[in-house]
Amino acid sequence: MGHHLSDYPASRFMTDRYHSALHNNSWAYYPSMLLTPCIVHLFLPQWNAAGWLISFLYPVFVLWVADKFHVAFHTEGHSLERYDWFLKLRHIHFYHHIGSMKQNYAVGDFLFDYLFLGLKLH
Repeated sequence: MGHHLSDYPASRFMTDRYHSALHNNSWAYYPSMLLTPCIVHLFLPQWNAAGWLISFLYPVFVLWVADKFHVAFHTEGHSLERYDWFLKLRHIHFYHHIGSMKQNYAVGDFLFDYLFLGLKLH
């Protein structure tokens, strides 16, 4: 919660450079990096080592991209601001930082927010 309440409250959603949270919660995403290959293997048991490697690297890549977007959302004057799609994603993410912070968790794909948590767009 430090990221939301002290580093980037709604009143200071963006800063000139990104400030990392004091308590990194990335560890919460690590199980998906292990579970994804296992789940894929259940459905595609014939996969070889390359399939395992790809199914392991995909969630790593997705989390890396999500982190890059998250940093950009909180950085004033970021080079991605020239794109309308980025400004819309930033706007959606802003709603994660106000109120209960129990919505708009995603950074790029808001499907699960929409289905389970109630995506807030305005």
